[in-house]
Amino acid sequence: MEVSPSLLRRTGGALIDVAAQVRSALRDDRTAAGDPAWATDSELHAQAGAWNGYLADLAARLDDAGDRLRRVADGYTDADGDAGRRLW
Repeated sequence: MEVSPSLLRRTGGALIDVAAQVRSALRDDRTAAGDPAWATDSELHAQAGAWNGYLADLAARLDDAGDRLRRVADGYTDADGDAGRRLW
């Protein structure tokens, strides 16, 4: 099986970019009418809190996956270099 370190790095970078976009979306305003007596306001607040937690966790997992892919790519590059030196 052939592994492409550059593709792994690009994929890792893309995952990290998506994580940044998710974090940016968390900063968007999701306010309602501003009347706590309205059921929609209290429900929106609860839903926004739940989604914020979920999306923050997702962003962290995307960052972690991206970092791991980049480390794997570096490992393959190092292994290829070691093998090449042994052959020559």
